[in-house]
Amino acid sequence: MSSLTELVVLLAVLSISTAKFDDSIISEDIRKLLKGLHDVCVSKTAVDEVLIEKLKDAEFTEDQKLKCYVQCLLVQTGSMDLAGHIDIEAAVELIPEQIRNAVIKDVNKCAKDSEQVAEHCDRAFATLKCLYSVNPDIYYVF
Repeated sequence: MSSLTELVVLLAVLSISTAKFDDSIISEDIRKLLKGLHDVCVSKTAVDEVLIEKLKDAEFTEDQKLKCYVQCLLVQTGSMDLAGHIDIEAAVELIPEQIRNAVIKDVNKCAKDSEQVAEHCDRAFATLKCLYSVNPDIYYVF
């Protein structure tokens, strides 16, 4: 699996709890790519880093810049298209084998549940919240 593919997988799932998720499956190259995407999306959204840190701990602050940060990450990885639709096939295809079985139905459920949310940033954030609520053991935000 290529580094870019692994990156997209991690973002498609975009939720894997630091307490339970074994982040040793994330290579140093992927960590560097994630940092680059983080920096791009922070620059685009001007989100407060404190809110991202809280999000890492599954504290979902209702902040539009934070919501758009999540949307930016999903778009940057191809997990969400510019029309705001979650690309379920891309997300499922790219989920690492170590966690694939645990998250396939969750990604499908959350993408479907968030279809009703009109605004793209809100939809991305709703998807992330859903992924945490249905399976907090696989929650990861960078």
